[in-house]
Amino acid sequence: MTQLAAPTAPRPSRGRFIQAAVQFVDDRMNPIVVKELRQAVQSRFVTIVLVLFLAVELFTIAAFMLASDNIGADFQMGRNVFITLEAMLLGTCLLFVPLYAGIRLAAERSATNVDLLFITTIRPASIIWGKFLAGLIVTVLIYSVCAPFMVLTYLLRGIDIPTILLVLGIDLLVIIAAMQLALLVASMRLTLVLKILLAILAFNAVIGLFSMTVSITAEMLYFGGSPDFGSWDFWGPALAIVTLCLTGIGLMFFFSVALISPPSSNRALGVRLYLTLVWIVSGAVCYLVATMTGEQEYILAWSTISVILFSLMLFIVINERDAWTSRLLRTVPKRVWLRPLAFLFFSGSAGGVILFTLLIAASLLALANYRHVLSSYRLAFVLMWLNFSLYCLCYALSGVLLVRYVLKKYVAITATFVISLFLMTLAVIVPPLVTFFIDPSGWDRGTPGWLIANPLGVFYNIEGLNYQYRCLWLTSFWAAGVVVMSLPWVFRQMRNFKPLGSLS
Repeated sequence: MTQLAAPTAPRPSRGRFIQAAVQFVDDRMNPIVVKELRQAVQSRFVTIVLVLFLAVELFTIAAFMLASDNIGADFQMGRNVFITLEAMLLGTCLLFVPLYAGIRLAAERSATNVDLLFITTIRPASIIWGKFLAGLIVTVLIYSVCAPFMVLTYLLRGIDIPTILLVLGIDLLVIIAAMQLALLVASMRLTLVLKILLAILAFNAVIGLFSMTVSITAEMLYFGGSPDFGSWDFWGPALAIVTLCLTGIGLMFFFSVALISPPSSNRALGVRLYLTLVWIVSGAVCYLVATMTGEQEYILAWSTISVILFSLMLFIVINERDAWTSRLLRTVPKRVWLRPLAFLFFSGSAGGVILFTLLIAASLLALANYRHVLSSYRLAFVLMWLNFSLYCLCYALSGVLLVRYVLKKYVAITATFVISLFLMTLAVIVPPLVTFFIDPSGWDRGTPGWLIANPLGVFYNIEGLNYQYRCLWLTSFWAAGVVVMSLPWVFRQMRNFKPLGSLS
């Protein structure tokens, strides 16, 4: 008798694997992206923009060819056509994509629909990321319409494929930055008048970005020649610029997430962690590059950007809460030794002021102790930025003291930065006006005492180190005074920063 073979289990068909893979991707796809792209496909506005863009490009190519007497002898036609198409592509994307993404988010952020952001189970980061990714896909769609015409410019001569890809990459980076800026503006919950003013400022910023990008790319194509893509002289600055731009885009992303998060949540955690990690990584990279090349400009650039950014952050964190909700206190570490670190990164005004003050001090100390040799040039540089940061700290804490103790019945905590900026404006405008009225003919001669309260006066470097030392005396005593008066405000928040069950 022949032995019968055991029955084998049927192998799953290839179609089941594909169906399972599609289901896996579908379950993990951002629902905001699906919703935005579905509405973009059904919208006539997107279709009209694409059709008009295609028609204008066809007309432009035809006009250039008909206007040329001898296409074969014109070795600049490809370059001229490319710059025209590039300006059209960049202008269309900068006008359409940020406006499309920003208006839709602003409509959902309005007073009538704001509950939709709070009752949904979708995280705020997923909402911003979905809006951003949907805008990026629309940008890629517009790029795909323009791609055949860009390749045609290579056939017309005067430009090569690597240069075309480089310029398109620069345009894409600019479009992404503008789109994230529009999402940041749309995330702000402001009055109608402030929204209009902020939208006008953002529109002017986009126009300036368009003009600057087109000018730089045109100058590079006409006078720069083809870049040497095989040299580190090209890739080094290019990677540095791209990294700096992506870092700024990431910061705007985290700010947008914080703005649409519920007020009772830990809104500042993402922003502060992101800034701290970027500061550590960028400082380490700049230190290694400066050590390898022997040039201190990398450390100077890193410290300058750090001090400016963290000084501006002081005016932002002073608007945060002085007390915490039960939802946030449940996440406070129960271990005592972890609370001081958490206090710096959790939402709260005092913790933010301490964190960014420490980061400013660490940046200046790293600059001063670089190679353990402090030259006169670097000393003046350190004193200049030290004075600038101290001015910002003094004005920020002065605003805190006024709002918390003097104007607490009239001004909300969220408007503390307005009081600080008002004090700074008075210090900038009033002294020169008074000096001018006292002595109209000689107010600008001799020692410019009217600059002593102006944070921007340190950049004039009127008397070299002597002027910086004079400012340092003022800012040191002023900072010591406001810090001492702010200690009760800080200690009160530190005492209350405990897990919910341990509060008395």
